[in-house]
Amino acid sequence: MANYRTVVPGVQNGNEGTVVNQPTPGHAYPDTTPAHSGTRIQGVEDPRRPAPAPEPSAGKPLVGFLVSVSRTEEAEYWVLRQGQNLIGSGPECDIVLNELSVSKVHAVLAIHRNPGDNNRLNVGIMERGSSNGIFVNDTYIGFNPCQCKNLDKIRLGNYEFLLFLFDAREYGLKKAENFASKPSGNFDYTDRELYPNDKTRY
Repeated sequence: MANYRTVVPGVQNGNEGTVVNQPTPGHAYPDTTPAHSGTRIQGVEDPRRPAPAPEPSAGKPLVGFLVSVSRTEEAEYWVLRQGQNLIGSGPECDIVLNELSVSKVHAVLAIHRNPGDNNRLNVGIMERGSSNGIFVNDTYIGFNPCQCKNLDKIRLGNYEFLLFLFDAREYGLKKAENFASKPSGNFDYTDRELYPNDKTRY
C-alpha cells in the first residue's frame, strides 16, 4: 500500500504548488498517493508524474500523520495506519520519500494498541539498514528500536517530521450508524426520502 499525493495550484514555488493528500473513492479524506507521483487538481494531470490508480487501505485504521516542511514551506503530510509503516525512497514503501539522503527502505514505524495500557496507541521506530540513520528529538537512535510519542520530531536524512497521533477511541469518535452518502446525478431528494425512519429531520 503506497501513499498518494496531489499538487495543488496556488502559491507557486518553482514549477510546483502546495502538496496535499488526495482522497480515494470510498475512503474518508485525507488519504494519500506515492510521493514520486501525483496529479494536478481541476483535471489537469502533471505530465512528469503519471497518477496511479488509488489503492485500498486494506482495512487498517488511520492512527496519525507525519508532517514536514523540509521540502516545501507549504508543508507535506503522510497518513500513518495501524501496524507497520515502511518509510524510504523505494516504491515498496508505504511512505515514499524521493530524496537522495533517504535510503530505499530507511525505517519502519510500527503503531499498535497496548492492551496493558487501556488499548492506547504504542509507537516505535526502527532503522532498516539506512545510510544516514534516524534521529528522534535530535538524538541518534542507532540500530535499536525507539519508543515515540505524540509531537516527537523524527529525522530521516534531510527529512524532518512532526509525529501527530490520532486515536478516535480516545476522543469518543465512532462510525455513524445511519451514515448515507448523497446519491449522484441530478436528483433532488428530500430528507423524508433519504431518511424515512428519522423523524427529527422533517
